[in-house]
Amino acid sequence: MSLLDFGQQGGSPLGSKKSLKLILGIAALAGAIALGSTLAANISLNSGSPVEFGQGVAQATACDDRIVVTPQAPFINDAEESTFLFNQFSVTDISDTCFGKTFTIKVYKNGQNSPLDFYNTNGTIYTEIRVRDDSGSFSFVGGGLTSDDIQNITGGFHVTIGAGTLPSFSLISGPNVDRITIESAELAESAPVSYEVGDTGPGGGTVFYVDISSQGFSETGAACSPSCRYLEAAPTNPALLNYWTDEEYPWSGNTSESVGTTDESFGTGGMNTSQSINQPNGGDAAGNAVTVAHAYRGPHGMADWFLPSKVELTQMCKWQGGEDWVSNETPCTGGTLNSGIGATGFMGHSSCGYFSSCYWSSSEAGSDAAWFQLFNSGDQAVDYKTYLNHVRPIRAF
Repeated sequence: MSLLDFGQQGGSPLGSKKSLKLILGIAALAGAIALGSTLAANISLNSGSPVEFGQGVAQATACDDRIVVTPQAPFINDAEESTFLFNQFSVTDISDTCFGKTFTIKVYKNGQNSPLDFYNTNGTIYTEIRVRDDSGSFSFVGGGLTSDDIQNITGGFHVTIGAGTLPSFSLISGPNVDRITIESAELAESAPVSYEVGDTGPGGGTVFYVDISSQGFSETGAACSPSCRYLEAAPTNPALLNYWTDEEYPWSGNTSESVGTTDESFGTGGMNTSQSINQPNGGDAAGNAVTVAHAYRGPHGMADWFLPSKVELTQMCKWQGGEDWVSNETPCTGGTLNSGIGATGFMGHSSCGYFSSCYWSSSEAGSDAAWFQLFNSGDQAVDYKTYLNHVRPIRAF
């Protein structure tokens, strides 16, 4: 396979044979995007077919022989200088062979072998953006961008410079973009990421469960499965974008027919939620426990939240009550409401009904009933699917 050439005629693509060998040792670079004098012009990947700016182009890295990078440059109408500012891009079609890798994205101008200054955060200028792939969950490695600047989307991630809380802005005018490179490397070159109970998870929630085994656990439907390590609960901090409130909902839109395939075990909440929503005759009706949990996106726009299974809900009960974890099978005894590390917003009273402490699980208990958790006492029992109980979505990573 021929090397993708980023340089101009008669020049070395990256400045020297030494640097070229270094790049090849890390990854196969993505390709080059050639841009005309305005964004109305077509661009091309090497000498391939022309495409319009903002349209995805197929590229290659060492971990995947075909990914798609889609640059975007919204028009900025400024009193001093109006321009198409290159401040957004998406990377999609990333295969699971890239799990555990980092992507490094750089932008170049025609005739230059050094990357452009990419963005400015608090007066510090950065020339690249590095993103880690943690089993399909993407986050920044170093740099001056925050978790609000990156969004997990289907098959990859989308970056918007300046969407986060830090004062970040792009330094690149769209017409100056001649080529974009993306390379992959082992995640091990960066400090490994680990979480403790009470930490903020990649989805913006609070970590309430940490697997202590070396192999992790399976969560059906989660990108991290079969090596998931953590569960996080939807955040209730009003200062956060898309925070959660523990409202009460009926269990499902179908309240008389059994799903028949849900499970009570640990690691089945995602599967239960999907199967309940796919149930005919109203399973996907809006405004129910399974559908609102599935529809939740969290502060970082992740689409893999679900209603916990019966046993997963037990772990949440132990966490929020400040109880020590002994095993997944150890029942919750109630503890003191919201006394766990980072636990907030949970409601608890002496019984369900008007003064409700009940939280729905995604585990069915029959054609017209499902399991719930009393958070003040730690008990679990069965309630009619038509009854209103609280909901707290979770996700695995």
